[in-house]
Amino acid sequence: VEESDAVLTVLRLGDLSASTEVHYRTRDDSGQAGSTYEEVSGTITFNIGQGAHDLHIPLIAQTAWKPCLHFVVVLEREGLVNGTLGRCGFEAQVKIYSQQAFPQQDNFGRVYT
Repeated sequence: VEESDAVLTVLRLGDLSASTEVHYRTRDDSGQAGSTYEEVSGTITFNIGQGAHDLHIPLIAQTAWKPCLHFVVVLEREGLVNGTLGRCGFEAQVKIYSQQAFPQQDNFGRVYT
């Protein structure tokens, strides 16, 4: 995986006639903050009439081959202003797949990505 951003679009549904805020944070799974992605947290502010917000999470280039790593982005119920978190979910799992299906080997049997 090369360095880039994972981009998640957070959708706001329902009444858009007032502004609203929701706190978010990342949580480790098989992907670890500091080695797979940069840990982020903060507040998303939706202005009046705004129904979507893009959240960028920097990914860190991987030096060892791994077929898939993942981490979670959580929308927090605590601190939610002018809204509720619906049944659609408040967690998103971000999966990072290797560009190669299998690790590569050179003529000396060394594995590289």
